[in-house]
Amino acid sequence: MQQVCLVAGMYPIVCGIGQLFTGKLGDIYCKKQLITAGMLLQAVALFIITITASFWVDIIAMVLPGAGTALLYPNFLNIIAENTHPHQRAQSMSIFRFWLDSGYVIGAVLSGIIAEQFGITAAFVAVAIKTATAGLLAEVRMCCTTKVFWKSQVC
Repeated sequence: MQQVCLVAGMYPIVCGIGQLFTGKLGDIYCKKQLITAGMLLQAVALFIITITASFWVDIIAMVLPGAGTALLYPNFLNIIAENTHPHQRAQSMSIFRFWLDSGYVIGAVLSGIIAEQFGITAAFVAVAIKTATAGLLAEVRMCCTTKVFWKSQVC
């Protein structure tokens, strides 16, 4: 039981503490690359979970998505804030949160359906593929030049 708690606790610990540092990285480096790296770290972790039964590898597998979320989440929020006029920022953030949280619900339902039909490993692989695809799309579609609504700025 203690091992399960340790493995489960790694993600929120790494994510929470990591955001204290990764939020500042977005001011120094290209946010697109941080978001891509975060998504790919999460995908790698999901693949690792499907192929291992080792306690120590599971610990590493839970550190990776925590680090990935720490890389991408504050930078997603920052991109929205930078590209929205201050008078519309709250509305833009709420729209972002609506779609983000809707994705959690839809992903959970689809993962449950996949797990029921094809097994839990297939569900993990499907989520890993979706996560990697989202990271690669961010790399292709985003740019490092920030266009702020009320002023121009280059990363």
